[in-house]
Amino acid sequence: MPKTFTVEQVLPSSKLRPECVFELDNYLYITYNNGNLQTLERKKSPIQHEEGNVVYEQREMKDSFTKKPITEIKLNSQNKILVTLQASSIVLYYADDFQKIQEIGHGVLSFALSDKGEIAIASKKQVDIYKVEDNVFQVDSTIHISDKASSLLWVSDKLLLAAFSNDFFLLDVEKGLTSSLNLPWKTSSLGLGIGYISMTRRSSKLFLEKLENNEVLLSKDTQGLLLNMKTLQISRRFFTWPSAPMNISYRKPYIITLHSDATYVWNLSLRKAAEKVELRNMCRLIRCTYHDYLLSSSSVSQLIQTDFALQVEELMENNELDEAISLLENVSEQQMPSRSKYLRLTKGKKGRIAFAEGNYALAMKLFSDVSESPFEVLALYPELNETEFSDTQSIMSFQMPNLELNEGLSSPSRSASGTQLNGLAQTGSARSRRFRSLITYLADSRRKVSVFLSWDEKTLETHKDAVFMHPNGSHMSREELEEIASLIDTTLFRTYMVVSPTLVGSLLRLPNHCSPAVVYDTLIASYRYQELLDFYYGKKLHKEALCLLGELREEQLSYVPPEFRSYDALFHYLTKLGEPEKDLIFQHSTSMLQAEPERTVDLFLTEDSRASTIPKTVVLEYLTQVSVNAAIDFLEELVLHQNIQNELYATNLCLLYLKKIQLDGVNADSSTSLDNLRTFLQTSPSYDAPTVLKAIPEDNEMLKRIRVILYKKLKLHQNALDILFDYDDDSHEAIEYCNSVFEESGSVEPYYIVIDHLSESENESSSKLLVSFVTKYGSRLQMSKFLDKLPSEASMQTLKPFLLSQFRRYAEQLSTVKRQTTLNDSVLSNLQTELNDLRSSKTVVTREKTCLFCHKRIGKSVISIFPNGSVVHYGCAKGYVEENHLGYNY
Repeated sequence: MPKTFTVEQVLPSSKLRPECVFELDNYLYITYNNGNLQTLERKKSPIQHEEGNVVYEQREMKDSFTKKPITEIKLNSQNKILVTLQASSIVLYYADDFQKIQEIGHGVLSFALSDKGEIAIASKKQVDIYKVEDNVFQVDSTIHISDKASSLLWVSDKLLLAAFSNDFFLLDVEKGLTSSLNLPWKTSSLGLGIGYISMTRRSSKLFLEKLENNEVLLSKDTQGLLLNMKTLQISRRFFTWPSAPMNISYRKPYIITLHSDATYVWNLSLRKAAEKVELRNMCRLIRCTYHDYLLSSSSVSQLIQTDFALQVEELMENNELDEAISLLENVSEQQMPSRSKYLRLTKGKKGRIAFAEGNYALAMKLFSDVSESPFEVLALYPELNETEFSDTQSIMSFQMPNLELNEGLSSPSRSASGTQLNGLAQTGSARSRRFRSLITYLADSRRKVSVFLSWDEKTLETHKDAVFMHPNGSHMSREELEEIASLIDTTLFRTYMVVSPTLVGSLLRLPNHCSPAVVYDTLIASYRYQELLDFYYGKKLHKEALCLLGELREEQLSYVPPEFRSYDALFHYLTKLGEPEKDLIFQHSTSMLQAEPERTVDLFLTEDSRASTIPKTVVLEYLTQVSVNAAIDFLEELVLHQNIQNELYATNLCLLYLKKIQLDGVNADSSTSLDNLRTFLQTSPSYDAPTVLKAIPEDNEMLKRIRVILYKKLKLHQNALDILFDYDDDSHEAIEYCNSVFEESGSVEPYYIVIDHLSESENESSSKLLVSFVTKYGSRLQMSKFLDKLPSEASMQTLKPFLLSQFRRYAEQLSTVKRQTTLNDSVLSNLQTELNDLRSSKTVVTREKTCLFCHKRIGKSVISIFPNGSVVHYGCAKGYVEENHLGYNY
């Protein structure tokens, strides 16, 4: 057992019996059985020694300070008042000068102070709650109890914990209720005392001690247990004292119990004695602010806590690692600045022992708890570094080390003897446990190193004790942490390959620091191509991934999955690439474009594909260079199906149609393209007609009809009709052209061009055709513009239908003009009448007339009169117009 406390006598033995001690600031106060009060000042000793360097100097002795001895003192920090128990009364003093304030309570058995300054005082059958009112403590509430309360403890603002004669109870201050805790004491602690005449039930020794984290230590006879007052949960592990303690104290991280023959120091977590201090004739243990004190009948001794580092070192020398770890986990950095260092040492040492004993899970948990250096942990797995994992042979022989494999990889599962396989199973089971435990450490370490690397330099320096350290204890730089990250992830990858290869994919799909060379060699050797592609994608090694896919597709090996021998895997990978990788996409989609053009075009159009984020103009340029058909499919999807009205897309689609027609020559494909071009030119409003027209060779007979469509769009009707006249002697198509233009725009210009053409023709049938044409469509034309072009040999009888239609048309126009004239005269007459009425109207302004805007009398002011008869001052006219929204400009 280490030396947890040393005992130093505060003052030499005296004839007086000390009753109580109390610490306040740098002073120690001792009360005696005759009512004296002694004051000692705590100072640093000029002589340095192992246990401490504090001495006490006497400052004052107040004789007969009280009539009755003070047996208990507590500081009410809320009001800076000392609360003392003297015999059966509570006496209050000012903490500054020990002036008496007030005496409260009678027949007092125990008392307790709350954080709010309330005082709970227990007498024979009740507990009174005192509060301050006008600087005087008065009873605020009373709780009636059925037993004597030997001790009280505030556990919250509304609850008290009380120790009765044989058990503990909760007291509700607000409701005045008492309830038993029903604690699971062992029956042996409730023993019976035997009197001289008869058997009598004795009272148990009960103690209450407040710990940290809402915990309270409850002690009954030889048992102790912990109770969480927030959740009312009771610990299942008991303290077992060697005998019923006389007093109990808590000095973090230890519990101290005073017994008749010795003082015990207990480990709170392990529930076992950490040290036994041989001290006899001690009658009381008192817990003060800074130290614990032991009182005998004539002296006062102080318990001085031994340096925690010395305690831990002694425990480590004795291989009492559990005790050392428990001690370190229950002290704070303030109590022990070197806590982190020793926690690393103790848990690291225990982890190595556990690993040597085959308790791999515990070992890795301990290594993770203290962020043990990966160099140290991985040194326990030398085989991971000795195996290259560069081929399938090495991987399989590592997983089954005693099995001889033939070199042929097409049938890796060769037969082995039953004894050999049984031995392999046992070896494999042990190895599996070792490596599975390593996985937990590596997974926790990669999470930590990720956090470390996300910190800036200042934060990293502040938390350097939490970061991985070198085996010599020195701290790691950011560059070294990056190397550690690579080591951890690469090792975790190798471990997965050994224990559970199916987990490799989940690691490689996440951001990681695995070595690309190790991952490539290992996965290629084990034919795990998809995992390798996921790794490449996460590392943005897209060039390597696409080259790998090309090699697998070209080699067409039988053991390669079908999706890698086709374009499926390539298509899937390319869908995950976007604009930054457009050069790679174009480079590796070329071969797929030749084999599967429609699918390749979808790559750049489907919303699920990131390749669709590449600008469409860039994609169009690439497709045009590689495949005209693919470029046409691409633009047709955009313009025809997605209905994107873009002049550039529409014009390029026309040009690509022309290019395909010229490349295909005269065949079925060119006929289809020609039909598509013709339909698109006639229906689409978006393309640039001059650009398309310029791209059509004038000597291409097959495209002359296309030129007609473009001339029509550009309103170059003469050019269009010239082409039609060359193909059609009876001018049927020319007439249809004129009709279509008239229906679309109402233009009659093409009709006059046809008349000019027919009148200039020397063909005999042209005269008849001209008469027939003007007879049919003359009503749409002005006769004066073409009358002189009618054939002279035409008879009046022949021209009669035409002339009648013209006369009828002129008669209708004349009639319309006359009707319109009559209507205009009527409107003019009405307007003249209305004007005369307005001019003859008058407004009378009397002396009582007021302005409609300012509501003052008009008087002799200049006025404004509005058409509706309203009269206002001339200066108010603008405001009146704006207020009534009349719409005039002023």
